[in-house]
Amino acid sequence: MAEWSKAPVSKTGRGESFSGVRISPSPPVVLSIGESEYFKSLMNDLTKTIYELELSLLKPEVRSSREALDKLLADDFIELGNSGNKYMKADILERLPNTLEKIQYVVSDFAIDTPSDNIVVATFKTERTTDGKEKVISLRSSHWRNNDGGWQMFFHHATPID
Repeated sequence: MAEWSKAPVSKTGRGESFSGVRISPSPPVVLSIGESEYFKSLMNDLTKTIYELELSLLKPEVRSSREALDKLLADDFIELGNSGNKYMKADILERLPNTLEKIQYVVSDFAIDTPSDNIVVATFKTERTTDGKEKVISLRSSHWRNNDGGWQMFFHHATPID
């Protein structure tokens, strides 16, 4: 169960924005994010839903589960990774569950925009540390579509900024 932090909040004019989330993959996975009720009370229901879905995709137990990834990613999913490579859903389902690296994420500057009733665009920044050494800071954008009552990501893009 995630714990949420007393993170700074700012209105962006296009959605809600939140900072200061740290995700650590050390088993057992406990998100070191502070007090859940305070942080969640700052978000509307849609923002909470998308935020929690984004965080779930950074958790090792989800990233290592083909079934969990299959539910969260739409069949037409495309990712433009920070490596510059393009990945389809089949690529992610094959590659991600087999990743052995220990990855830690810090998420900040989370915001959403709603261009239509069933589409949400989430933007945020991550600081990714791999095996305790390599650190990459990226700006990320995820596009979510509500398919028959459930949200699925259909596009993701990460751009390294450091």
